[in-house]
Amino acid sequence: MLKRFVVVLAVFALFGSLTFAAEVLRADGSKEPAPAGKRIQGPATVRTASGGRITIDEGGAVEILPPDGDIELIMVKRGAVRGIIDGKTQVAGPNAWLMVRPGTWARFYAETNGANKGFIKVTEGQALLVYGGNINVHLTAGNGINLAKTKSGGMWFGTHQTNVSDIRMIHRVTDTLEIDLTVPKATSGSFRQELDGQKTRVTSDAISWKSGQISLETRLDGEKKHTGSLGPGTFAVIDNSTGVLEISFSEADFQIVERAASLTSELSALAVSNFFGDEAPKSGN
Repeated sequence: MLKRFVVVLAVFALFGSLTFAAEVLRADGSKEPAPAGKRIQGPATVRTASGGRITIDEGGAVEILPPDGDIELIMVKRGAVRGIIDGKTQVAGPNAWLMVRPGTWARFYAETNGANKGFIKVTEGQALLVYGGNINVHLTAGNGINLAKTKSGGMWFGTHQTNVSDIRMIHRVTDTLEIDLTVPKATSGSFRQELDGQKTRVTSDAISWKSGQISLETRLDGEKKHTGSLGPGTFAVIDNSTGVLEISFSEADFQIVERAASLTSELSALAVSNFFGDEAPKSGN
């Protein structure tokens, strides 16, 4: 079940009497209200109360959720959407919420790929993607990322091969420990807990970009503790109580890892070839 990073402060009934200006715009020019609970099939456009627009592609669908105070919440249920949002609107895909700072805006593209995997790209502006309540992904213009829940309950990530800069990810592991990652383009990996939550494993997949490395830093009570870098086919195991990290090669034979790394560009191209929608709407209204 999708969890938001904040507690919803009011129940749906409290807001039932309030009027929000969100509406659905159809291709034939017709309009209809978009109250909480409404599921909207594409092609269509949702105009938010604050003037943003979210366009739903053919075959896509979104659901209007009960608002959180004055924040409109829209969940992508199927397919792809694109549009522009400000601080008054948040968009959810599988496991994660896309949001921007108050007073700012961002253009984006989002696509779901099953119940536990989604792709988000920011085409203009900046946005924050919050996964599971404890992982923040900072997206600047021209950067996209795949996020998925793993069978072990961890998180898998994969940055787009056309990203224009590195992506920063901050994992709040405990009340005292943070892991700060800087991830280059065409790089995939994962987080997972081990030994009943005593350790965190951070992995760079063997097919990650061979010319790039994931930089990581641990902070305990806000104080920098340890740093390291992960190339393709390596992983770090971090002690959740001390922030100490150890870096190792994966269990796979190193020759296999080396060959997989040499194929990064080809495999990455195949992995992301079905993701389109890099162009944002020409205007937000």
